[in-house]
Amino acid sequence: MPKCRNSPLNTMNNQGDKASQKKREKSPENELTDIEICDSSDREFRMVLLKKLNEILNDSYQQLQKLKKQLHEQSKEIETLEKNRKDFMEIKNTLQEFKNKTARLGNRVDQMEERIRISKTEI
Repeated sequence: MPKCRNSPLNTMNNQGDKASQKKREKSPENELTDIEICDSSDREFRMVLLKKLNEILNDSYQQLQKLKKQLHEQSKEIETLEKNRKDFMEIKNTLQEFKNKTARLGNRVDQMEERIRISKTEI
């Protein structure tokens, strides 16, 4: 009798006694039936295996699509953050220029006040 995985007859034979097992093994009609069962079980096994592999493939594809979407969204966020950083640096530089000009203007005001004070004392 051929050995095959998942054969119901094979499982049943393991549970039966040895004498009846030998008798069944020698019977040509049982052997043909066993071959058919084995072939059927192999086909069913292959079908189940292919279905599982297909499910795994589909799940993997869906996960890949989700990861691609997340990567795309994160890339957009990074671009936005880089743009914001550049804008922030421009604002920071403008503010620094404003502070420098204000400081120079303050120095000029101090100089003018000093000149006014000197000219008042001379008068």
